[in-house]
Amino acid sequence: MKAVPESSLIEFFGAVADASPIPVGIHNAPEYLGIGLSITGTSLHKRHPNFKIVKLEASALAIARLIDQGTLDVFNGRDGIEMLDSMYAGAAGIIPGAEVADLLLRIFDLFDAGSAESIKEAEGRYQEILPLPIVLMESMDTFLVDGKYVLGRRFAIKEIDARVPFAPPTAFGLETTRRYAAVAGSF
Repeated sequence: MKAVPESSLIEFFGAVADASPIPVGIHNAPEYLGIGLSITGTSLHKRHPNFKIVKLEASALAIARLIDQGTLDVFNGRDGIEMLDSMYAGAAGIIPGAEVADLLLRIFDLFDAGSAESIKEAEGRYQEILPLPIVLMESMDTFLVDGKYVLGRRFAIKEIDARVPFAPPTAFGLETTRRYAAVAGSF
């Protein structure tokens, strides 16, 4: 992949925002894709008022830094890693992968209810499922290959194939996905 200077990306996204009659947003994941904007670079809303939304694949600390810079609706991904910390930082929400989206939605609803009791329950449920997103986000291979197996197992799909060009699953990876899918339960 060719390196693209951040200034070129900012210019490109700014031109798209300027040409759009509706609000725009971007999905930014440089740590996983090898290309993207820094937290400072995602501040396009300062020059392009219809740039309103950003979905990051970033730490809760980075989420908080961006939220402190302006009026963007900031979402985090990372398959739900640091979900609650992102919410405490002021994230508008989480856009996770599908592997445990149903469970994260229940946790989000408990957190969003706002009572001390519901937040405590959200934190407890979150701790139960957190090992799975951590394992899946180790690399794009684990996310795209092992994550697909977790999702397939949760949907009771019998034939699951890894996407090329990613590495095929290993026996250990398949056993790991079986264990995590069992903890997450079926959809």
